[in-house]
Amino acid sequence: MKAAVIHSADEAPRYEEFADPETAPGEVLVRVAATGLHPLVKARAAGLSYTADGLLPMIPGVDGIGHLEDGSRVYFLSPRAPYGTFSELTVAPAAACFPVPAGVDTTVGAAIMSPGLSSWLALTIRAPLTTGQSVLVLGATGPAGRLAIQAAKALGAGHVTAAGRDREALAGLANLGADAAVGLDPDELPHEHYDVILDYLWGKPAEVLLARLAKSFNGRGTARTRYIQLGESAGSTVTLTADTLRGTGLEMLGSGGGSVPMPQILLAIPEYLRRVETGDLRVDVEAVPLADVRTAWDRTQRGRRLVVAMDDQRPD
Repeated sequence: MKAAVIHSADEAPRYEEFADPETAPGEVLVRVAATGLHPLVKARAAGLSYTADGLLPMIPGVDGIGHLEDGSRVYFLSPRAPYGTFSELTVAPAAACFPVPAGVDTTVGAAIMSPGLSSWLALTIRAPLTTGQSVLVLGATGPAGRLAIQAAKALGAGHVTAAGRDREALAGLANLGADAAVGLDPDELPHEHYDVILDYLWGKPAEVLLARLAKSFNGRGTARTRYIQLGESAGSTVTLTADTLRGTGLEMLGSGGGSVPMPQILLAIPEYLRRVETGDLRVDVEAVPLADVRTAWDRTQRGRRLVVAMDDQRPD
């Protein structure tokens, strides 16, 4: 079969032949239709993600839309290494395959699930959102941040503030449900109370925000703020002062494959797919062919998600 193959952690994948997979007990063969070129995919391929296993050569990719041998269309995840999703065929656990509603476009489904589930799981499992609560999305202009705004609104948030560096993109986030938009400069980041903060940046923007939150000290009692760490596009570390934790109602949590049990992730997927079908959640998509993955690998994605699609799934 044809596949995009990683031979070295510091190189883009090569489009070449790779041995067809054979199923093991509990697995199904999937003919891949489309798969998202997510930041997690590239981080795993480079060995920079805590979920990377370091096995080389390997096919990158964590999830996608494909067809089972009976022709049914499914969303699937967790393919068995070294088989990822950037290939014509892969193998996945049968329990990790879900029927795709008829109203969900294949390329949209491939683009939206991994980045969108990050905020959905955070707001339904790690820090369950109550109707009317306020949410701040740090790093709101990327695809995952845009989906976080929509997820918060779909789950009943009363007020959503979008924070990001791209001011032109920030201006358009009201169309996705953002009630306010702010930049990342120290004097712009808010210090008022938020019930939930979703952070896709970490690094310096998180340090600035945490310092601002520390100024909200109230000796009569401080309201609870659940700070959910989801990504690190601005840096992998922060300096956190002790009095920030002592003087605020801050609760710091992570949300990801190690903090949300896989059974809970699997239970959440059908409802998320339903929300995609109803239009509660949407994403801008650009499809590229598998043969062009090497040139697409390092492209900048400004507010949209790149999807690697097989020939019969790409727009004319």
